[in-house]
Amino acid sequence: MGLVEIEKKIRKEGQNRIDEINEENKRDIDRIRSGFTDDAEKEYDKILRDGEKEVDQIRMGIITGARVKAQERIREEKIELMKKVFDTARERILSMDDAQKAKILKKLSEDKQKVNDPILWVDRAYGNLIDAKTKDINDFGVIIEGGDGSMRIDNTLDSLMVRSQDVLKPEIAKILFEG
Repeated sequence: MGLVEIEKKIRKEGQNRIDEINEENKRDIDRIRSGFTDDAEKEYDKILRDGEKEVDQIRMGIITGARVKAQERIREEKIELMKKVFDTARERILSMDDAQKAKILKKLSEDKQKVNDPILWVDRAYGNLIDAKTKDINDFGVIIEGGDGSMRIDNTLDSLMVRSQDVLKPEIAKILFEG
């Protein structure tokens, strides 16, 4: 539902409430007029003013609520678009040919220099692309473990995506939502 439809719905609900209030006011006025004259006119004016104030308050509440809902929907859409950017990047990497994947795995394994007696792990599906031990990682990338168990570097696609999101989200948001 777009902002225009939300605004139309709000206006319709506001008008319905205005009509209800006006009907209540008319009934009250008819009752008052039957027994009083001057007092009835004063009461009529007061009821009318009070009704108009109530209508304005209701209308403003509806409009404010609609704006908040619209802003929330926009925020949710932005989050979804950002997620799609990362999902698309993942899909592109996974759809690369073996030579490109091998280059990426080699680059991801460069962190092994930071580890004493490194052991390099890749998923069984990518074991033929790089010199590494294989196990069921269920992700593209490498895991580097120290031979003494003191250190572990997870350079799998899932981990890299999570780590890079904090840095990349502001840049992606600028590209998608500004200018």
